[in-house]
Amino acid sequence: MTTMKRIIIAMAAILACSSITMDAAVQAKKIIKQMKKSAGVTITYGLADREESRFGTRIEVCGDKQRSVSMRPEAMQDFYPKETTYVDYGKNIYYQSALLSAEERVSSKREFVVNKGFTVVGDTTLLGFKCKIARIMINSNTMEVWYTTELGIQATPTPGWGVTDGVVLGHHARIDGQGDGPQLLSLCAQ
Repeated sequence: MTTMKRIIIAMAAILACSSITMDAAVQAKKIIKQMKKSAGVTITYGLADREESRFGTRIEVCGDKQRSVSMRPEAMQDFYPKETTYVDYGKNIYYQSALLSAEERVSSKREFVVNKGFTVVGDTTLLGFKCKIARIMINSNTMEVWYTTELGIQATPTPGWGVTDGVVLGHHARIDGQGDGPQLLSLCAQ
């Protein structure tokens, strides 16, 4: 199965806090309308085509600020650090923090330039949203990102790859010839 087909299948799980009962284009228009009235949005990403789908990222966006928290199964909390990322799109800075143990935390602060390093290689429509397909090279690895600007906000589960001018709906990492990345599982206007 191609990556695009996997993305489309995974994104079929997009929810506007309820199950989708109408076609994708109508649902996308409804979400866009809700976004214009909302104070913020919560976005959930996961590895939808793998058994590890319990892993993911929950993002809360309010204005030009984003807070991301890594999600791990409770039984695995002791094995993985609790990761939190704060992105300030107004100041073009993101902060990352990992709680390694009760006594040890590591943190970093990085600046970014929106769309830096990305090359738009195509356009598509995913579940009714007009999307751009962009690629970025990091070392010898090619990352491909599908994102939309129709929602009027920015959000990404992986600011370390780079920051686009829209909401990342999914991405694919081609590392040593293998790999996939988080896919959008739900989007709820608040």
